[in-house]
Amino acid sequence: MKKLLTALFALALLSGAAPAKADGMFHWPTNWYVEVGGGITPFAFADKREGNVFGTNVEVMLDCEGCVALYGTIGAYIAENVRAEYQFSYQHAAVASIEFPAGAPPFDISGNLDIFTNMLNVLYEFHLDPGFIPYIGGGLGFTYVETDNVGFPPAVASNDEDVVFSASLIVGVDVPINQMVTFTTRYTAGYTAEADFDVGGGLATYTQDDHFTHYISAGLRFDINEVRGWLR
Repeated sequence: MKKLLTALFALALLSGAAPAKADGMFHWPTNWYVEVGGGITPFAFADKREGNVFGTNVEVMLDCEGCVALYGTIGAYIAENVRAEYQFSYQHAAVASIEFPAGAPPFDISGNLDIFTNMLNVLYEFHLDPGFIPYIGGGLGFTYVETDNVGFPPAVASNDEDVVFSASLIVGVDVPINQMVTFTTRYTAGYTAEADFDVGGGLATYTQDDHFTHYISAGLRFDINEVRGWLR
């Protein structure tokens, strides 16, 4: 239920995000679109999560061979070169080891993280060439993180959740295939705030430090008006 409420809240943000008309510059959303795709973490340090448990600094390593994030967006143009969108992404990551304290020999641990990120993005396009359209932008939102038997189950493990603030900077390129479909790529530098999780049913608290993430993603964007016309 908490995940559903999180997604519904983000949709409500999008519905009220378009500015009113001012001197013809902005307008209510037009040219609605949907986008689907996936991304990867290109840097090795993206596997690390620093934090604190039992008063000691620790470093948790993720098994990011399977750390592929899937995403979907719904958005619209609010000006000629400006679009606003709600983006939902999901990532599942296995936990591999923990250094306790940080810098000590690692211990193998088990468990998984499920990460649901909700962002409201605003993007500006540079229409320099109709076949190659770069864009930049950023987003604000929140991330729901769920731990599943992270630690040394069943004795000492975390099964908890937290919702924290997120922000991002985005650089991307669109390559229109036709009027209905656009191939799109983007690099996203994301920030996620500090999160807290119970360990061992309240035995301790694992505090995951705030951290930055880096994703390279690709997907397809579909113009909703063109899709409607194609289906008729």
